[in-house]
Amino acid sequence: MTQATRKALWDELRDTGYVFTKHYRDYSEQELADLVAERRRPVQAPQTEQAPDQARIHLEAEIEQLRATPPETQAGKSMNRHEGFTKPIRIDEAGRLWYQDEIRKPDYAKPRERRVLRYIDPGVKTVVRKDQNGSIVESFEVPGDEQREAEAKIMLPSYQIGCYRDPALLGEFFKIHVYNNKEVFDLFDVQAYFGGPRAVPASVKRDYADTVLGYDIQSVIQAIDDIYRQKLKDGEIKKVDA
Repeated sequence: MTQATRKALWDELRDTGYVFTKHYRDYSEQELADLVAERRRPVQAPQTEQAPDQARIHLEAEIEQLRATPPETQAGKSMNRHEGFTKPIRIDEAGRLWYQDEIRKPDYAKPRERRVLRYIDPGVKTVVRKDQNGSIVESFEVPGDEQREAEAKIMLPSYQIGCYRDPALLGEFFKIHVYNNKEVFDLFDVQAYFGGPRAVPASVKRDYADTVLGYDIQSVIQAIDDIYRQKLKDGEIKKVDA
């Protein structure tokens, strides 16, 4: 079984809502195959009530799968991906999971690179509609029957804003957008964490990383800490001694 097949089995289990009890690296290939076969049955096994943190397990699985992935270094190379920022492209030496590399504007003017897309051009043919006397009523163009290869050249941007998750900085909850040393937590990730836009504490500030609107990282962390301390004070949670 190849690594690609092993990853496909893991992804299928994740997509069906399976509750993982171990990390990606701790599952054998046969164990994943057996679990997938079991999940494909009409009756699914019940999930345990106290399961490990699924967001953290998924994040660590992505990290394991990407340790040998080569980096992207050209702005625009990962643009227009249909999965958006849900599939990481690489992991760096600090353990950060990158969905889009930060590439800054060059210090001097230089020609932009182009991306070439190849496709099959069917050409165009004209369809004529006539009345019963043979007079032309209308004509219009429709795709033709040709099968010739063609190219479309797309001008790539000169820079792009980075996006990554940091396991050391609440990476299981928030993506981080970064450009030119300015970092913000992802707008929608923060709103989802607190339960919606209106539920975000007033102390949490909005900010920009270049053109991307997000939330100030320090104010988000402080708000989470304040909520935890208040719940601790009210007795809603108990402090766990190390």
